[in-house]
Amino acid sequence: MAYVFIVERKKKMLTKRKDTYEVDTEIEAKQLIEDAKQSVEFELKKYSSQKKEIKKTGEEYYIVILEKEYGL
Repeated sequence: MAYVFIVERKKKMLTKRKDTYEVDTEIEAKQLIEDAKQSVEFELKKYSSQKKEIKKTGEEYYIVILEKEYGL
């Protein structure tokens, strides 16, 4: 009688990620956050957006940070 053992190797799996985006307007920042909230690919654990200004030109932009969890 022969025994066969199947050994499964550890799989590499992304579990958490923190993404930083730069967008031009507050509307784009809000839309990016709303899209992340609705995603089925990951769970949005935390998010933030911050308005920034380029001093020399007075131009404004927004930084959006999304903290995501996968495979839960």
